[in-house]
Parts: sequence; structure tokens; C-alpha cells
Amino acid sequence: MDLMADSPDSVADLAKSAGYSVKDVKMVYPFAKSQIYIAMSLGTSDEVVAKWNGALDSMKSDGSFEKIFKKYYPNHDLPGPAITTF
Repeated sequence: MDLMADSPDSVADLAKSAGYSVKDVKMVYPFAKSQIYIAMSLGTSDEVVAKWNGALDSMKSDGSFEKIFKKYYPNHDLPGPAITTF
């Protein structure tokens, strides 16, 4: 295959299933980027939002967030802070 469009997160499995190594694939042009967020209704209580933020902070402090993130995205840098409140 000369050219394909795919997510960097799934290209390794696709290459392997086609009999190639991820080292045989070269990303030429990223055409889409996205991050995953947790969104809550504006009606969500401050208490619930605080619990979610506290759980995330705890996971970052104890290293479990990084462990889980690296399991699924081993070739990516950890995301920076992206919590926005309104």
C-alpha cells in the first residue's frame, strides 16, 4: 500500500494484520487531532464536579493515570491540563 489514512493509535495493529511492522509505516501528514474529554451538564452540582476532579488529581498523583494512559497510548506524551469550568 502506498498511502492510507488512519489513526496513529490503531496503525500498529493494522500494519501487523497486513503482515508489516509499525516500523514499515511512516506518518507523512497528520490531518486530524482530537482529545477526549468528560463533559457534564451545566446543571451538575459543584460537589459532583469536585469529586471527578479530585479523583483525576489522585490518579495523577499516585501514577495510576500515567500507567493507564501509557497502556493504551504508549507512543504519546501525557496530555496537559485541559479542565475548563463555566
